[in-house]
Amino acid sequence: MNKPVKSVGIVGGGTAGYLTALALRKNLPHLDVTLIESSAVPVIGVGEATTPLMPQFLHVDLGLEIAEFFAQVQPTLKLGIRFDWGDIPPGFFNYPFGQLSLADSLAHEGHILNCSFRSMLMTASRVPMAISSKGKVISGLDQMVAYHLENQRFVGYLKSQAERSGMALVDARIVEVEVEGERDGVAALHDEYGRSFCFDLYVDCSGFRSLLMGKALGSGFLDYSASLFTDSALIAAAAHRGEVRPYTKAETMDAGWCWTTLLPDEDHCGYVFSSAFLSVDEAAAEMRQRLPSMGTPRLIRFRSGRRRHFWKANVVAMGNAYAFVEPLESTALHMLIRQIGVLFSALRNPQRPPSSRAAVSRRVAAWWDYLSWFLALHFKFNRRLTTPFWKACADQIDISRHAELLDAFRHSGKVTWESDSSRCYPDPLWGPQGVEVMLRGQGVEGPPLPPSTPSESWRRWIEKCAQVVERSEHQLDMLELIDSRPEVLDRWLGHFQRVGPAFSATTGSAAIGLDSRPNGD
Repeated sequence: MNKPVKSVGIVGGGTAGYLTALALRKNLPHLDVTLIESSAVPVIGVGEATTPLMPQFLHVDLGLEIAEFFAQVQPTLKLGIRFDWGDIPPGFFNYPFGQLSLADSLAHEGHILNCSFRSMLMTASRVPMAISSKGKVISGLDQMVAYHLENQRFVGYLKSQAERSGMALVDARIVEVEVEGERDGVAALHDEYGRSFCFDLYVDCSGFRSLLMGKALGSGFLDYSASLFTDSALIAAAAHRGEVRPYTKAETMDAGWCWTTLLPDEDHCGYVFSSAFLSVDEAAAEMRQRLPSMGTPRLIRFRSGRRRHFWKANVVAMGNAYAFVEPLESTALHMLIRQIGVLFSALRNPQRPPSSRAAVSRRVAAWWDYLSWFLALHFKFNRRLTTPFWKACADQIDISRHAELLDAFRHSGKVTWESDSSRCYPDPLWGPQGVEVMLRGQGVEGPPLPPSTPSESWRRWIEKCAQVVERSEHQLDMLELIDSRPEVLDRWLGHFQRVGPAFSATTGSAAIGLDSRPNGD
């Protein structure tokens, strides 16, 4: 920007607005931050899945007290994603967080389910915490984990933290955006009562409306629908029957897939489908057949794609105001944190020339374009069902953009980076290892890989992990323990503090604490 930013106006609350506001307030306290939202716009109450970046961001970057967070938000732990996907035995595979030993698990077990300690915990529906025979808590919460969150509780908590911080919170419905010249920037915001608001920098957190970046500044929309066919979601709550598994479940359906995030009081479910292949009534009937205890579902329409600009003139677009891809892989909140980090870095270095905005926009765009390709792999190779939707996915989805990655896999059994693709993926979660998990899990043929661990050593490690898994707690028992003894969270918080701020790393490997080898200790 041409002049130093002294005031920031955030348009829209919700998760995107409050996380952005809290990050700016905490890390750039000299800024005058104002958040404008309308109380007439309800919060969508739906379970949200996250990645390991979220706990790191909340408790280190924002400094939010972990015991208070657990008491008020009531999160559950997530070790990864279970995919009821593909057509190879046993009919599902795990996508756990952290570094994996895919080659060893394939060579010694014939499958990838034992590729890490976290994966074995997922299969057994256990969390990394145990009670010794003397009643001592043995915590493995320095293992890489994420949260499942209920959106209304989470946003309510974030709003209370914003109020506590002293930032300005304005209840207003913006009805007019005054633009300078030929869409050269935003001059002012006007609400329904004639009040005007002016800032040096505007952050668009208005969701799919993209009130500032899309409507006011006319930033075009790059559509991903040629490779991501889903455009609708039915969401509902269902009884979990006393079991809270430590993973997000993604289950193949006739015209898409169904997610399940498990919370202490209920499951939150969503059927993500393509309206070109299934009507809303048909989708609701299929969803209810799979989930008989669910309540009345609500419909959400979405478009997969992104704006042409992340930063244009004096406007930055965050969350769904900038981009949204298919809800697989918990991308939305993870990418929000990444984009907050980009904004923070730019504002911390105000001497950057205006041209740097274009470079920042290209960088963020490359992340999202890569993610659209990575998610397309999930649909291109899923052979679990042969309905018209899945046939169309297999026949029509174009994944040629990074063809060299698949060529490398089919030739060597590994994904290697031989082009600028290596600069496109926003985190190791979706990098070479992630691609390999999705290809192996769906049964895409590749040469066998030689193990890196001798058979006897592998078997000893598996047996050791199995013993630890056997002693580990189920999630509800762990949550009761945390409720009565919140000090058990201290070790986890210490792990976060040792790793450091979430958005300080450019690739994310430092921020999410990737280990070099599965650890069963």
